[in-house]
Amino acid sequence: MRSPVTSARLSGRRYTRRTFQSLANPEYRRFWFSLIFLMAGINMQMLARGQLAWELTGDVFLVALVSSGFAPPILLFSLFGGTLADRWNRRRMIQYSQLVVSLVAGIVGVTIVTGVVNIWILFGAALTQGFCWSFMMPARQAIIPQLVGEREITNAIALNASGMALMTLSGPGLGGLAYSAFGPATTYFVMAALMFVAFVLMTTVNVEGVPVERRRRE
Repeated sequence: MRSPVTSARLSGRRYTRRTFQSLANPEYRRFWFSLIFLMAGINMQMLARGQLAWELTGDVFLVALVSSGFAPPILLFSLFGGTLADRWNRRRMIQYSQLVVSLVAGIVGVTIVTGVVNIWILFGAALTQGFCWSFMMPARQAIIPQLVGEREITNAIALNASGMALMTLSGPGLGGLAYSAFGPATTYFVMAALMFVAFVLMTTVNVEGVPVERRRRE
């Protein structure tokens, strides 16, 4: 007969395995870590972009404009992103979007180093990354059933949401620490590197290019 302590330990282990069961799938695991690196870079940037805008202008309105520049493309184009995710290769949509957001952060870093950065460069970078986001996130949600079994879909979606929440919570703090310790240019290069790692990880995810729904129709 098992002791209460042993039963509790076994129950805890089973609970842990169930909680993270989708991460046992190597394709989903790489996909999930790609999300973590991407969200770390994006959320660090939310802090860094606003702080840099303030240092450049000292204007609260312009800081607000730059900080909100990420949102309008998401509002306008997310439905198109969802439609495209139903018709095109989802992994490529994610890869290309992650590559662009990484390059944009790197370009902003270069403009800081060269001294040509201004508020409109920051605003344009926010718009561009928001546009990429509006196509990337529908594809990220839609690709999950192609990576895990039917029984794991709910768990995989929950882990996806938890990863985003974790980085949304911690990313700005990490961005603030990096900005105060190393300055804006290095912070932007770090963010670009994080998002580039996300791109590289996504290239290693093995998923068939034809969406599941289309394979079923065929």
